[in-house]
Amino acid sequence: MLSVEGSAEISADGARTFSRLGTSQTAGNSAIVRTGPAGHISLALLPNCLIHLEPDTSIEIRRIALMKDGNETGSDIRARFAEVSLVRGRIFVSHVWGETRARLAVALANGEVSTPSNAAFWAEFAEEKTRITCVSGWIEFRPSASPASTRIRPGWIGQWPFAGDNLSPADADPRGQEDIQRALELEQQMRDLLNKRRDLLPR
Repeated sequence: MLSVEGSAEISADGARTFSRLGTSQTAGNSAIVRTGPAGHISLALLPNCLIHLEPDTSIEIRRIALMKDGNETGSDIRARFAEVSLVRGRIFVSHVWGETRARLAVALANGEVSTPSNAAFWAEFAEEKTRITCVSGWIEFRPSASPASTRIRPGWIGQWPFAGDNLSPADADPRGQEDIQRALELEQQMRDLLNKRRDLLPR
């Protein structure tokens, strides 16, 4: 955990029991993390993958994996993989490729957003609708009922389901403009927090 503000909880047993979340705790595979009405959480799944949870948001960490170079005594990382499920609410994600292969996937009830590249984006699921705002890099969203993915470019918003064109420019949407600006501030804040705690995280 990089920061915890307001009410936040974690479960390690499939949501059967929850306990209060603090910055000293870690969240591994299968953990569920959620915020209350005024809660905010920033966490590092891996040094290259940072996530911020807005209020009334719940995510499940499905997979965090590192692939090493085959030398058990070495520390070189060849690939990093992270998969989470956005159960409800809204998250901001900052994903960096770095010097190794890396892939991030965020599952939602009606599809999956993913990137193997440098990217920053908002993902939101509320009232059976998904809204994705790409801030930088490139991301793809694949609806559950479709074999094809839609690429969302920086500065664009994708919405599913949506009558008409699923994509629209963020600069034509007042909320989209605010999201772009806030994302830049959040990303810098999380990177600053990560740098302060880098020695505590896996490399």
